[in-house]
Amino acid sequence: MKIVYRSTHPDVLDHWRNTGSAEAQQAWRARVEETLTDLGLAGCRLVLKGETRVVGVEYDGEPPEGWRRNRDLAGSIAPARRTAVGKEIGKRLDDLRRPDPRRDLPGGMPDVAFAKHTFMRCGIAPHGDAVYVTWPDEIDKGDGSYIDPNVWDRIKLSEYYALLEAEEANAS
Repeated sequence: MKIVYRSTHPDVLDHWRNTGSAEAQQAWRARVEETLTDLGLAGCRLVLKGETRVVGVEYDGEPPEGWRRNRDLAGSIAPARRTAVGKEIGKRLDDLRRPDPRRDLPGGMPDVAFAKHTFMRCGIAPHGDAVYVTWPDEIDKGDGSYIDPNVWDRIKLSEYYALLEAEEANAS
């Protein structure tokens, strides 16, 4: 089973532009490159926890001042937050959190929920002039979630798949 919601609400569309669009992701990558260059680590790659939280940098060799080896992941370093320099580096990495369009969606749409005692994360994607959120199953009502019907329309699965098929046909 799959549950699909659609929104054309201006707040949802703005949220997508600011967090999920290619432009928003490219702006984040530019901030990452600028920060890593400023920290003397140009060309290195970030280590993320989950999909958004920056916890370190891939790095071989002796860690620079303010850094320590990341015991959780070989070949990477993390800020040595017990030192003044490491605290500053840590703050800068914390500010590099990757934008996640699923978080803080307008209209009460959660980014995570439960269904039949199973943890779920929603999928999100723009199609045409709307943003669509998909769930693998019905969200349990006991989790306190409230989805505003003035912001989100629940649509039939057949309508969603027809949209995807039309987009695929137009792309060919």
